[in-house]
Amino acid sequence: MSAILHSLPPDVFQNLEVECNERYTVIRDLLFGGIDAGDWPKVSFAIHSLNRFILLRLTVPPSDLQRIVDVLYRIALQHDLGNSLNGKACKSLQHVLKHARKSKVPVHLPWRPLYEALRSQIARFRLNTSSAAVYTGKLAEQYRASSLFGLAKNVSRHFGPEDALEITLELRGSLYPEDDQCVVSMALLSLLLPTHRIEEPRDARQLDYADWLRQLLAVWPWLENCDEWNALILAQLASIAKGVRRGGGSAIDFGPCLPLLYTNFLRTFDVAVGTSKWPRPEKRRMPQEMSMALMGGHGHWAASSGASIATAIVNIPGAQELLPKLMSTLHTYYHPSNSGPWTSGLSMLLVSLCSRYAKRVGKMPAEERNAAADGQLVDTLLPVAQLAVYSKSDFLSRSARVALKHLIHIDGSGSVLTRVLDGVLVALDTVASPHRALSGFEVLATIIGDAVGPQRSRDSELLPTVLQLTLPGIDANDLSKTQAVFKIYYRLLSCVPMLPLDVGATDLSDTSVYFTDWSLLFLERVFVFLSHKDKDQKDEPWWRQLFRATFRALFMQASKEQHEAMLRKLHRHVHTNVHPDAVKEFGWIAEAAAYADPVSTLKSWVPSVHGSIVRKQDGATILNPQLSESNVAWQLRLLSSMLRYAGPAVTAYQTQLREILSATLYAEDSKSAKAAGKVLRKLLLATTTRYPADYRSLSPEQWARQRVSLEQWNATVDFNSADVRWHTPNADELRFASELLGEHVNAALGNIAAVVQRTAPDQLFK
Repeated sequence: MSAILHSLPPDVFQNLEVECNERYTVIRDLLFGGIDAGDWPKVSFAIHSLNRFILLRLTVPPSDLQRIVDVLYRIALQHDLGNSLNGKACKSLQHVLKHARKSKVPVHLPWRPLYEALRSQIARFRLNTSSAAVYTGKLAEQYRASSLFGLAKNVSRHFGPEDALEITLELRGSLYPEDDQCVVSMALLSLLLPTHRIEEPRDARQLDYADWLRQLLAVWPWLENCDEWNALILAQLASIAKGVRRGGGSAIDFGPCLPLLYTNFLRTFDVAVGTSKWPRPEKRRMPQEMSMALMGGHGHWAASSGASIATAIVNIPGAQELLPKLMSTLHTYYHPSNSGPWTSGLSMLLVSLCSRYAKRVGKMPAEERNAAADGQLVDTLLPVAQLAVYSKSDFLSRSARVALKHLIHIDGSGSVLTRVLDGVLVALDTVASPHRALSGFEVLATIIGDAVGPQRSRDSELLPTVLQLTLPGIDANDLSKTQAVFKIYYRLLSCVPMLPLDVGATDLSDTSVYFTDWSLLFLERVFVFLSHKDKDQKDEPWWRQLFRATFRALFMQASKEQHEAMLRKLHRHVHTNVHPDAVKEFGWIAEAAAYADPVSTLKSWVPSVHGSIVRKQDGATILNPQLSESNVAWQLRLLSSMLRYAGPAVTAYQTQLREILSATLYAEDSKSAKAAGKVLRKLLLATTTRYPADYRSLSPEQWARQRVSLEQWNATVDFNSADVRWHTPNADELRFASELLGEHVNAALGNIAAVVQRTAPDQLFK
């Protein structure tokens, strides 16, 4: 069972395992019964349901795994069933195989059916050579091709030990430059050759990978200056190197071929090095339809080559000793002003070297790590990454930031973090270089989680410095910089409560003071930023989610005093200013305030809105005639956002909320009526649904102390033991919701029915 499911409410989780087993039985019977009956729509639904079942990390009985794999494998390769069903089967099969590997259940698959399907698919691509069909995405086989080639990359480890020799014998005959199937054969070899675990061959039925490596290096120069060819060779070389390391490292001696490998690595990046006066051969390209067939429509050959080279260097014994020379040669091509066709490949080389190595050493016990090798890698790559973060290429800059994060984890001593932070803080303090400041914000957003915590000795000086230098980045004229600052704040607030520290931490005892001052200044700058928002500005979904999540973390992690101070500031601003173009953003801020402390928030907000909107006239509740339509809609929209997660706190204001709805829900002004409808909808959601009651980084018991220790900064949470509070509607909430339904929803349905009855059928939709 997934650890996340353990955080569900106890009454929900209690019978979950039994329900999951019953659901699996239904899915299995649908799948096998649909196949026996030839009911392919039923089979399609069963495959989709099985895929969702696996993604929830629920358990499939080991006794059924091989049979399910065989069925999905057959459906995925059967072309006449349709591209949609083939694609679903490919996707589901990959998830089932991953589940089998985690469960350590051996699964075997034959290689030839997949080989024949890939051959047939490539042949169909060659018949559809219309460039218009390729570039507009209307090629009928494109979806199935992508599914098949994605499947092939994940199933080769499930082939038998003798299959590797059969595959090479099948394809080796066409590996000649004069053969038009040369590139196709190399692509199929890179996809199908099993290289998961390579050991010395025990008999003649198994492939000698050392001999195969020599053949691979011999055919590499045949197609010079061809990105696709290089990518296919390098992909196979990387998988062989990784398989040899998993098999103990004795199957192949890479030492004699390392100089040749590094020479070819350098030539792959298409950079001008050396003093040769002979011209470089003209760039060779495969036809577009072949590129889409062999890579499933991706075609990022240079980036793929960079990642494969990094994998080979990390896994080949002794290869890291030559890495400083390679990076010294390529250093100038990481300069911020130097970009070209080599940029994507060098970006992937840098980030993949760091990520592959970090993943490898992260699995090692501390006593088995080689400190000298770690230090050499850090000393080689850190200057390159620090230079590349300021690149004008967004891809290279982003890759360098991720590389810095991995280097911090590889180092472990804190020296790399100190060097990176020193450079970032200088960049943030440089007013004359806005590009460096933006890059500094992005780097800080990437590493801020590593920069705070009990292991870091610089927290006392880092925290106020970061809070001080990042606030000016919230600028209405520079959205990119504002977004980078929000990333910093979200990641910081997600792991650091703004509570006072325990007395024992004397050097950090006043961090809550920094947070208090900063939170009010942050709100002020955001208000100014939102006041300049253009009504025609279309924000991207990720930015809206980040904005909402940042304020949720801000109010959730605030102490009671900080929450009250921010709430007062928000209350004063929204009652003296109207921002119709930023109503959603202010609504998210109000929602976050009420989510963190619904009782105190509604106590100061609902009576204020009620007193502003509602008036009594002859015993009836009416809308305040002195308010403008936009002002009424503004207050109602904020109130609706605030009520969404208020839960049981809304029942204390039933009378006032009813009067607000009575005065506005049937108003002649459409904006006010629409906003009142949102209030009603959010009220019903708040009182009838289940949702997490908080998003704090501390448990409810720890938070009740209103103090925090330094060890609780950026602390790791175990999902299996996480204490998650849930809102479950009580009797008063459900009764209030039922009354609201009777008062407003049922009456509205009756009005709709009356309109339908007296309107001719042909006029209803006009």
